Amino acid sequence: MKNGSAVKHQLQQVVFRHVKKQLRENFRKAPETCSCNTVFDTPGGGHVGVCLCIPEGETLPRKVICDSCVLDGPEQALNCPWWAPLRSKEMIKQDFRQLLAQEDRGHIAARYPDIAALLWVLDTDEDRTALDTIIRETPEEADYQQSPDSNTTQVSGNGKIGGNPV
Repeated sequence: MKNGSAVKHQLQQVVFRHVKKQLRENFRKAPETCSCNTVFDTPGGGHVGVCLCIPEGETLPRKVICDSCVLDGPEQALNCPWWAPLRSKEMIKQDFRQLLAQEDRGHIAARYPDIAALLWVLDTDEDRTALDTIIRETPEEADYQQSPDSNTTQVSGNGKIGGNPV
């Protein structure tokens, strides 16, 4: 049987991986991850993403179709100079803090069963106060670099990006 510190370490690693995954998804250049992209309903029950970015010096939004399912949406987002992430790193970390602070472990288990199981093992008041420390030690936004030839973010599995420690 594992001791409490080994379980805490495992929990820290699991939370780190989930936050890293959320950051990687959030900073992937795609129409659905851009803060300027708004989805509109179309006649017939469909929907389409439209870029409503207002370029510097302009007064009106661009109003350009930018959707992963339409035309060249993924390429357009990849090359867009106005692309900005939908959520900040701090917003993602705050979402995890709020999720882990919930008394009802069912909400956690629905999205992250591995975290819920480790929290169940550590279920003491002292361990609840240590959760904020676990979330604070997560990757930075700058640790995620967009690959120039794809719409995926390059992050190595060993905590290094481009050979440099994270």
